Amino acid sequence: MRIGVVFPQNEIGADAGAVRAYGQAVEELGFRHVLAFDHVVGADPAVHQGWQGPYDVRSTFHEPMVLFGYLAALTSLELVTGVIVLPQRQTVLVAKQAVTFGGAFHRVTGAGLAPLPVRRPIPVWFGGQSPPAYRRAGRLADGWFPQLSLGPELDEARAMVEEAATQAGRDPATLGMEGRASWTGDAGELTEAADALGLRAG
Repeated sequence: MRIGVVFPQNEIGADAGAVRAYGQAVEELGFRHVLAFDHVVGADPAVHQGWQGPYDVRSTFHEPMVLFGYLAALTSLELVTGVIVLPQRQTVLVAKQAVTFGGAFHRVTGAGLAPLPVRRPIPVWFGGQSPPAYRRAGRLADGWFPQLSLGPELDEARAMVEEAATQAGRDPATLGMEGRASWTGDAGELTEAADALGLRAG
């Protein structure tokens, strides 16, 4: 089991020093990876009356690829995207940053990509919270991000992922699963908890 953290997009603010301190502290505590979610633009509730989305024009989001370039120079953490909103990005640029791409409306083939990613093939993890999403993860993904708490719903979702993997001729045991826990204590308690779990380096 590898334990990582979710990058606090909305909470950390725009100070590059805070981002650096966060990344280095995460590594010092012994976590293996940092996961960043993506959101490109936010709606202005003053213009879009009745806006109910979780993010709006005031929500802070660091662009994951730029953020990861910065953290890669400062840490040896594995850098994981939770979501990349492809329709709001230039296809060729995303392909250069991460992967060859082929879709219903865009295809990037026979194009130069340098430098090549160090880790290949690049693992692809799927999210989603519906039976089709669970079956798609089982058929195609290297791992999945369940959006459920522990309990019967998670057990049912896991069974769908495993069944789809088996039907696709894949070993369900090879699929990773991202588990999450929220921390509400102070930093000192987090350090003690990391020590107790044997997470801190050295």
